[in-house]
Amino acid sequence: MITNVGNVYESTKVVLDGNSFQGCKFKNCILEFGATAPVSLISNEINNCQWVFSGPAAMTINFLRSISRDAGTELGTRLIQSLFDMPVFVVEADEKNLNVTSNVQATV
Repeated sequence: MITNVGNVYESTKVVLDGNSFQGCKFKNCILEFGATAPVSLISNEINNCQWVFSGPAAMTINFLRSISRDAGTELGTRLIQSLFDMPVFVVEADEKNLNVTSNVQATV
């Protein structure tokens, strides 16, 4: 993952996939997410930007829209909201390592 700290992006297209942005400023940008690699967004300023979803991200959004539409507004909304209550697992792999992390927190 490429780390970007304190950068300023203005009136440009920024591909988010495979990047970490911390303390960056985005103004009048196109922010593209394709869901082809992890992304990290921490303490950034985003002003007047357009979000674009491509590839697997666009297919996922279209699938969720169809669930919401076909299952009925109430059921579809509850189903999609429940996705945010589920644990999130992140899998990263290279030739030698496989790392799995989760947002699940345990209280002991």
